[in-house]
Amino acid sequence: MGEREKHSSPVKAGGDVRRLAATSQRAFGAVGRGVFGAFPLLWTPLIMAMALPAAAPPNFPPPLAVAISPWSSSIGVIFEATEPFVLQLAFLPWLHIPAAGAAPARKSLSHFQMLSLFISRCTLEDSLLARTVFGDVSTLTLAFTGVFWTRILTEYIASGLFTNPITSRRGLLRVVNGLTFSSPAQLTILVADIVINAVESFDTPAAPAAPAAIGGRGRGRGAAAVGVPVPAGGGLPLPGPPSLRFLHLTSLLRLYDPASSRPLFSLSILSGYLGPALTRAIRLDELSSVRTSAEVLRSNLETSLGFSPGTASDGVLAVRLPAFIIAAHATLGQAFLSHEISAEALSSEGFDSFRLLLGSSEERRSVEVSRIHCVRDERASMLEPAPLGVAPSGR
Repeated sequence: MGEREKHSSPVKAGGDVRRLAATSQRAFGAVGRGVFGAFPLLWTPLIMAMALPAAAPPNFPPPLAVAISPWSSSIGVIFEATEPFVLQLAFLPWLHIPAAGAAPARKSLSHFQMLSLFISRCTLEDSLLARTVFGDVSTLTLAFTGVFWTRILTEYIASGLFTNPITSRRGLLRVVNGLTFSSPAQLTILVADIVINAVESFDTPAAPAAPAAIGGRGRGRGAAAVGVPVPAGGGLPLPGPPSLRFLHLTSLLRLYDPASSRPLFSLSILSGYLGPALTRAIRLDELSSVRTSAEVLRSNLETSLGFSPGTASDGVLAVRLPAFIIAAHATLGQAFLSHEISAEALSSEGFDSFRLLLGSSEERRSVEVSRIHCVRDERASMLEPAPLGVAPSGR
Protein backbone atom coordinates (compact mmCIF):
# COMPACT_ATOMS: atom_id res chain seq x y z
CA MET A 1 0.00 0.00 0.00
CA GLY A 2 1.30 3.46 -0.87
CA GLU A 3 2.21 5.86 1.84
CA ARG A 4 0.10 8.74 0.53
CA GLU A 5 -3.35 8.78 -1.00
CA LYS A 6 -6.03 11.27 -2.12
CA HIS A 7 -9.14 12.56 -0.38
CA SER A 8 -11.41 15.56 0.35
CA SER A 9 -10.98 19.23 1.36
CA PRO A 10 -12.16 21.99 3.67
CA VAL A 11 -14.95 24.27 2.45
CA LYS A 12 -16.16 27.77 3.10
CA ALA A 13 -18.55 28.67 5.88
CA GLY A 14 -22.28 29.12 5.27
CA GLY A 15 -25.09 27.12 3.75
CA ASP A 16 -26.34 23.69 4.67
CA VAL A 17 -24.33 20.51 5.07
CA ARG A 18 -25.39 19.04 1.73
CA ARG A 19 -24.15 22.06 -0.20
CA LEU A 20 -20.88 21.92 1.73
CA ALA A 21 -20.47 18.23 0.95
CA ALA A 22 -21.13 18.86 -2.72
CA THR A 23 -18.52 21.63 -2.76
CA SER A 24 -15.93 19.29 -1.27
CA GLN A 25 -16.80 16.54 -3.71
CA ARG A 26 -16.37 18.89 -6.68
CA ALA A 27 -13.06 20.16 -5.32
CA PHE A 28 -11.53 16.74 -4.87
CA GLY A 29 -13.12 14.71 -7.63
CA ALA A 30 -14.00 11.03 -7.71
CA VAL A 31 -12.11 10.06 -4.61
CA GLY A 32 -13.94 12.72 -2.59
CA ARG A 33 -17.30 11.54 -3.96
CA GLY A 34 -16.46 7.96 -3.04
CA VAL A 35 -15.44 8.83 0.50
CA PHE A 36 -18.44 11.10 1.13
CA GLY A 37 -20.82 8.57 -0.32
CA ALA A 38 -19.45 5.60 1.58
CA PHE A 39 -18.98 7.28 4.95
CA PRO A 40 -21.51 10.13 5.27
CA LEU A 41 -21.81 9.89 9.05
CA LEU A 42 -18.07 10.35 9.50
CA TRP A 43 -17.72 13.28 7.13
CA THR A 44 -20.85 15.25 8.08
CA PRO A 45 -19.51 16.41 11.48
CA LEU A 46 -16.13 17.16 9.92
CA ILE A 47 -17.74 19.30 7.24
CA MET A 48 -19.81 21.16 9.84
CA ALA A 49 -16.66 21.81 11.86
CA MET A 50 -14.94 23.15 8.76
CA ALA A 51 -17.86 25.48 8.18
CA LEU A 52 -17.45 27.11 11.57
CA PRO A 53 -13.76 28.00 11.98
CA ALA A 54 -12.49 29.78 15.08
CA ALA A 55 -12.22 33.53 14.79
CA ALA A 56 -8.80 34.58 13.48
CA PRO A 57 -6.84 37.64 14.58
CA PRO A 58 -6.76 40.74 12.32
CA ASN A 59 -4.35 40.56 9.33
CA PHE A 60 -4.29 36.76 9.60
CA PRO A 61 -3.43 35.10 6.24
CA PRO A 62 -6.22 33.22 4.46
CA PRO A 63 -6.37 29.64 5.74
CA LEU A 64 -4.84 26.87 3.68
CA ALA A 65 -7.15 24.33 2.05
CA VAL A 66 -5.94 21.10 3.65
CA ALA A 67 -7.56 17.69 3.52
CA ILE A 68 -6.67 14.18 4.67
CA SER A 69 -7.05 10.77 3.06
CA PRO A 70 -8.21 8.32 5.73
CA TRP A 71 -8.18 4.53 5.80
CA SER A 72 -4.56 3.94 4.82
CA SER A 73 -1.37 2.98 6.65
CA SER A 74 0.01 6.51 6.48
CA ILE A 75 -2.90 8.89 5.69
CA GLY A 76 -2.12 11.61 3.17
CA VAL A 77 -2.25 15.33 3.97
CA ILE A 78 -3.32 17.03 0.75
CA PHE A 79 -2.94 20.57 -0.65
CA GLU A 80 -3.73 22.17 -3.97
CA ALA A 81 -0.61 21.99 -6.15
CA THR A 82 -0.54 25.77 -6.67
CA GLU A 83 -0.79 26.57 -2.96
CA PRO A 84 2.16 28.86 -1.97
CA PHE A 85 2.82 26.57 1.01
CA VAL A 86 3.62 23.77 -1.44
CA LEU A 87 5.67 26.00 -3.75
CA GLN A 88 7.77 27.38 -0.90
CA LEU A 89 8.57 23.84 0.26
CA ALA A 90 9.22 22.37 -3.19
CA PHE A 91 12.20 20.36 -1.86
CA LEU A 92 9.87 18.07 0.10
CA PRO A 93 8.95 14.70 -1.50
CA TRP A 94 5.44 15.69 -2.57
CA LEU A 95 3.26 13.02 -4.15
CA HIS A 96 1.66 14.54 -7.23
CA ILE A 97 -2.05 13.91 -7.76
CA PRO A 98 -3.01 14.92 -11.34
CA ALA A 99 -6.01 17.09 -12.10
CA ALA A 100 -9.13 15.08 -12.85
CA GLY A 101 -12.09 16.80 -14.47
CA ALA A 102 -12.96 19.90 -12.46
CA ALA A 103 -10.68 18.85 -9.60
CA PRO A 104 -7.33 20.71 -9.63
CA ALA A 105 -3.95 19.05 -9.39
CA ARG A 106 -2.92 18.38 -5.80
CA LYS A 107 0.17 17.51 -3.77
CA SER A 108 0.37 15.24 -0.75
CA LEU A 109 2.71 14.28 2.07
CA SER A 110 2.24 11.32 4.39
CA HIS A 111 0.85 12.02 7.83
CA PHE A 112 3.99 10.72 9.57
CA GLN A 113 6.11 13.13 7.49
CA MET A 114 3.92 16.09 8.43
CA LEU A 115 4.16 15.14 12.09
CA SER A 116 7.94 14.91 11.87
CA LEU A 117 8.11 18.48 10.51
CA PHE A 118 5.34 20.46 12.17
CA ILE A 119 3.99 18.84 15.36
CA SER A 120 6.81 19.58 17.82
CA ARG A 121 5.65 23.11 18.76
CA CYS A 122 2.03 22.13 19.43
CA THR A 123 0.44 21.91 22.88
CA LEU A 124 -2.44 19.83 24.24
CA GLU A 125 -5.87 20.94 25.40
CA ASP A 126 -6.05 20.64 29.19
CA SER A 127 -9.37 19.17 30.32
CA LEU A 128 -10.56 15.95 31.86
CA LEU A 129 -11.97 14.75 28.54
CA ALA A 130 -8.79 15.72 26.70
CA ARG A 131 -6.56 13.88 29.16
CA THR A 132 -8.71 10.78 28.75
CA VAL A 133 -8.65 10.91 24.95
CA PHE A 134 -4.96 11.82 24.69
CA GLY A 135 -4.08 9.05 27.10
CA ASP A 136 -5.78 6.52 24.84
CA VAL A 137 -4.07 7.28 21.49
CA SER A 138 -0.47 6.57 20.53
CA THR A 139 1.77 7.06 17.52
CA LEU A 140 0.24 3.85 16.15
CA THR A 141 -3.32 5.19 16.22
CA LEU A 142 -2.97 8.98 16.02
CA ALA A 143 -4.17 11.05 13.06
CA PHE A 144 -5.38 14.63 12.78
CA THR A 145 -8.17 16.24 10.76
CA GLY A 146 -7.75 18.57 7.81
CA VAL A 147 -9.17 21.33 10.04
CA PHE A 148 -6.27 20.83 12.45
CA TRP A 149 -3.64 21.05 9.73
CA THR A 150 -5.34 24.12 8.26
CA ARG A 151 -5.26 25.88 11.61
CA ILE A 152 -1.69 25.19 12.69
CA LEU A 153 -0.10 25.72 9.28
CA THR A 154 -1.93 29.01 8.85
CA GLU A 155 -0.51 30.06 12.22
CA TYR A 156 3.00 29.03 11.15
CA ILE A 157 2.68 31.20 8.04
CA ALA A 158 1.22 34.14 9.96
CA SER A 159 4.15 33.94 12.40
CA GLY A 160 6.79 34.23 9.67
CA LEU A 161 7.49 30.71 8.45
CA PHE A 162 8.37 32.00 4.99
CA THR A 163 10.03 35.29 5.91
CA ASN A 164 13.18 33.88 4.29
CA PRO A 165 13.49 31.14 1.65
CA ILE A 166 13.73 27.56 2.93
CA THR A 167 15.58 25.01 0.80
CA SER A 168 16.06 21.95 3.02
CA ARG A 169 14.55 19.88 5.80
CA ARG A 170 17.14 21.17 8.25
CA GLY A 171 16.42 24.75 7.25
CA LEU A 172 12.70 24.15 7.76
CA LEU A 173 13.23 22.61 11.21
CA ARG A 174 15.44 25.53 12.26
CA VAL A 175 12.74 28.01 11.31
CA VAL A 176 9.95 25.99 12.96
CA ASN A 177 11.95 25.69 16.19
CA GLY A 178 12.72 29.40 16.30
CA LEU A 179 9.33 30.96 15.54
CA THR A 180 7.53 33.25 17.97
CA PHE A 181 3.85 32.65 17.34
CA SER A 182 1.30 35.40 16.78
CA SER A 183 -1.53 33.37 18.31
CA PRO A 184 -0.10 30.40 20.26
CA ALA A 185 -3.59 29.11 21.07
CA GLN A 186 -3.96 28.16 17.39
CA LEU A 187 -1.37 25.41 18.02
CA THR A 188 -3.35 23.78 20.84
CA ILE A 189 -4.48 20.27 19.90
CA LEU A 190 -8.15 19.81 20.73
CA VAL A 191 -10.07 16.59 21.23
CA ALA A 192 -12.00 17.41 18.03
CA ASP A 193 -8.72 17.54 16.07
CA ILE A 194 -8.15 13.80 16.37
CA VAL A 195 -9.57 11.53 13.70
CA ILE A 196 -10.96 8.47 15.42
CA ASN A 197 -12.96 6.55 12.80
CA ALA A 198 -10.31 6.67 10.07
CA VAL A 199 -7.61 4.84 12.06
CA GLU A 200 -7.71 1.19 13.08
CA SER A 201 -7.36 0.47 16.79
CA PHE A 202 -4.33 -1.38 18.12
CA ASP A 203 -6.34 -4.39 19.27
CA THR A 204 -8.77 -6.06 16.87
CA PRO A 205 -12.29 -5.68 18.30
CA ALA A 206 -14.10 -8.78 19.43
CA ALA A 207 -16.08 -10.62 16.79
CA PRO A 208 -19.86 -10.37 17.25
CA ALA A 209 -21.48 -13.28 19.04
CA ALA A 210 -22.62 -16.08 16.77
CA PRO A 211 -26.37 -16.67 16.41
CA ALA A 212 -27.79 -19.03 18.99
CA ALA A 213 -28.13 -22.63 17.94
CA ILE A 214 -31.65 -24.03 17.95
CA GLY A 215 -32.02 -26.76 20.55
CA GLY A 216 -33.43 -30.17 19.65
CA ARG A 217 -36.32 -31.93 21.26
CA GLY A 218 -36.29 -33.18 24.80
CA ARG A 219 -33.80 -31.64 27.24
CA GLY A 220 -31.59 -30.06 24.60
CA ARG A 221 -28.69 -32.47 25.02
CA GLY A 222 -25.87 -31.79 22.57
CA ALA A 223 -27.25 -28.41 21.51
CA ALA A 224 -27.06 -24.86 22.80
CA ALA A 225 -30.03 -23.61 24.75
CA VAL A 226 -32.42 -21.55 22.67
CA GLY A 227 -31.72 -17.82 22.93
CA VAL A 228 -28.21 -18.19 24.39
CA PRO A 229 -25.57 -16.76 22.02
CA VAL A 230 -22.41 -18.73 21.37
CA PRO A 231 -19.39 -16.37 21.13
CA ALA A 232 -17.41 -16.58 17.91
CA GLY A 233 -13.73 -17.02 18.60
CA GLY A 234 -14.34 -16.66 22.31
CA GLY A 235 -15.91 -13.21 21.86
CA LEU A 236 -12.70 -11.51 23.01
CA PRO A 237 -10.66 -8.81 21.26
CA LEU A 238 -7.47 -9.95 19.56
CA PRO A 239 -4.42 -8.13 20.99
CA GLY A 240 -2.19 -6.16 18.65
CA PRO A 241 1.36 -7.36 17.91
CA PRO A 242 3.15 -7.97 21.26
CA SER A 243 6.37 -6.43 19.91
CA LEU A 244 4.54 -3.10 19.42
CA ARG A 245 2.67 -3.00 22.71
CA PHE A 246 5.26 -0.74 24.41
CA LEU A 247 4.65 1.81 21.64
CA HIS A 248 0.89 1.51 22.10
CA LEU A 249 1.36 2.26 25.81
CA THR A 250 3.42 5.36 24.96
CA SER A 251 0.38 7.58 24.61
CA LEU A 252 0.15 11.09 23.20
CA LEU A 253 -0.18 12.33 26.78
CA ARG A 254 3.03 10.53 27.79
CA LEU A 255 4.91 12.04 24.84
CA TYR A 256 3.87 15.55 25.92
CA ASP A 257 6.24 17.84 27.84
CA PRO A 258 4.44 21.13 28.60
CA ALA A 259 7.59 22.65 30.11
CA SER A 260 9.51 22.40 26.81
CA SER A 261 9.57 24.94 24.00
CA ARG A 262 8.91 21.89 21.80
CA PRO A 263 6.24 20.10 23.86
CA LEU A 264 5.74 17.30 21.33
CA PHE A 265 9.32 16.94 20.13
CA SER A 266 9.39 13.26 21.07
CA LEU A 267 6.23 12.67 18.99
CA SER A 268 7.82 14.34 15.95
CA ILE A 269 10.90 12.11 16.23
CA LEU A 270 9.00 8.91 16.93
CA SER A 271 6.45 9.45 14.14
CA GLY A 272 9.17 9.93 11.55
CA TYR A 273 11.19 7.00 12.86
CA LEU A 274 8.30 4.50 12.78
CA GLY A 275 6.85 5.55 9.42
CA PRO A 276 3.41 4.31 8.27
CA ALA A 277 1.66 2.60 11.20
CA LEU A 278 -2.07 3.37 11.14
CA THR A 279 -3.55 0.05 9.98
CA ARG A 280 -3.48 -3.39 11.55
CA ALA A 281 -2.19 -4.86 8.29
CA ILE A 282 0.96 -2.73 8.34
CA ARG A 283 1.51 -3.46 12.04
CA LEU A 284 1.26 -7.20 11.37
CA ASP A 285 3.70 -7.08 8.45
CA GLU A 286 7.02 -8.29 9.85
CA LEU A 287 8.94 -6.48 7.11
CA SER A 288 7.21 -3.13 7.56
CA SER A 289 9.07 -0.05 8.75
CA VAL A 290 7.07 0.13 11.95
CA ARG A 291 7.88 -3.48 12.94
CA THR A 292 11.59 -3.39 12.10
CA SER A 293 12.08 0.06 13.61
CA ALA A 294 10.24 -0.93 16.79
CA GLU A 295 12.44 -4.01 17.22
CA VAL A 296 15.64 -1.96 16.99
CA LEU A 297 14.21 0.74 19.27
CA ARG A 298 13.19 -1.79 21.92
CA SER A 299 16.59 -3.46 21.94
CA ASN A 300 18.47 -0.18 22.31
CA LEU A 301 16.06 1.18 24.91
CA GLU A 302 16.51 -1.94 27.01
CA THR A 303 20.29 -1.65 26.71
CA SER A 304 20.19 1.99 27.80
CA LEU A 305 18.23 0.98 30.92
CA GLY A 306 20.57 -1.89 31.81
CA PHE A 307 18.16 -4.71 30.94
CA SER A 308 19.09 -7.87 29.11
CA PRO A 309 17.32 -8.23 25.74
CA GLY A 310 13.63 -9.07 26.13
CA THR A 311 13.52 -8.66 29.92
CA ALA A 312 12.07 -5.14 30.37
CA SER A 313 8.30 -4.84 30.69
CA ASP A 314 6.28 -2.89 28.14
CA GLY A 315 5.30 -0.44 30.87
CA VAL A 316 8.88 0.35 31.82
CA LEU A 317 9.81 0.91 28.18
CA ALA A 318 6.78 3.16 27.58
CA VAL A 319 7.69 5.37 30.55
CA ARG A 320 11.33 5.73 29.51
CA LEU A 321 10.88 5.98 25.74
CA PRO A 322 10.30 9.77 25.31
CA ALA A 323 13.47 10.84 27.12
CA PHE A 324 15.52 8.15 25.39
CA ILE A 325 14.49 9.02 21.84
CA ILE A 326 15.15 12.73 22.45
CA ALA A 327 18.61 11.97 23.88
CA ALA A 328 19.44 9.73 20.92
CA HIS A 329 18.22 12.31 18.41
CA ALA A 330 20.40 14.98 20.03
CA THR A 331 23.54 13.02 19.10
CA LEU A 332 22.88 13.72 15.42
CA GLY A 333 23.11 17.48 15.89
CA GLN A 334 22.32 19.43 12.73
CA ALA A 335 25.14 17.97 10.67
CA PHE A 336 23.92 14.37 10.54
CA LEU A 337 20.20 14.94 10.03
CA SER A 338 18.95 13.32 6.85
CA HIS A 339 18.11 15.57 3.93
CA GLU A 340 15.21 13.24 3.07
CA ILE A 341 12.04 12.39 5.00
CA SER A 342 11.13 9.06 3.45
CA ALA A 343 10.29 6.22 5.86
CA GLU A 344 13.60 4.56 5.00
CA ALA A 345 15.68 7.72 5.55
CA LEU A 346 14.07 8.58 8.89
CA SER A 347 14.30 4.99 10.12
CA SER A 348 18.00 4.88 9.20
CA GLU A 349 18.49 8.20 10.96
CA GLY A 350 17.02 6.67 14.11
CA PHE A 351 19.22 3.56 13.89
CA ASP A 352 22.32 5.71 13.63
CA SER A 353 21.26 7.94 16.53
CA PHE A 354 21.08 4.88 18.78
CA ARG A 355 24.59 3.83 17.75
CA LEU A 356 25.92 7.33 18.38
CA LEU A 357 24.36 7.31 21.85
CA LEU A 358 25.19 3.77 22.96
CA GLY A 359 27.83 2.43 20.58
CA SER A 360 31.55 2.01 21.02
CA SER A 361 33.95 4.67 19.75
CA GLU A 362 34.49 2.55 16.65
CA GLU A 363 30.75 2.29 16.01
CA ARG A 364 30.31 6.04 16.46
CA ARG A 365 33.14 6.71 14.05
CA SER A 366 31.52 4.38 11.51
CA VAL A 367 28.23 6.28 11.77
CA GLU A 368 29.99 9.62 11.31
CA VAL A 369 31.70 8.37 8.15
CA SER A 370 28.49 6.88 6.77
CA ARG A 371 26.54 10.11 7.34
CA ILE A 372 29.04 12.47 5.68
CA HIS A 373 26.62 12.49 2.74
CA CYS A 374 24.14 14.42 4.94
CA VAL A 375 26.62 17.29 5.21
CA ARG A 376 27.14 17.29 1.45
CA ASP A 377 23.38 17.23 0.84
CA GLU A 378 22.88 20.24 3.10
CA ARG A 379 25.62 22.24 1.36
CA ALA A 380 24.09 21.43 -2.01
CA SER A 381 20.64 22.54 -0.86
CA MET A 382 22.04 25.88 0.33
CA LEU A 383 23.24 26.55 -3.23
CA GLU A 384 19.82 25.86 -4.75
CA PRO A 385 17.82 28.92 -5.89
CA ALA A 386 14.83 30.01 -3.84
CA PRO A 387 11.37 29.06 -5.17
CA LEU A 388 10.32 31.35 -8.02
CA GLY A 389 7.11 33.33 -8.25
CA VAL A 390 6.23 33.12 -4.55
CA ALA A 391 6.10 36.05 -2.19
CA PRO A 392 8.33 35.69 0.92
CA SER A 393 5.28 35.69 3.17
CA GLY A 394 4.06 32.51 1.48
CA ARG A 395 0.57 33.90 0.94
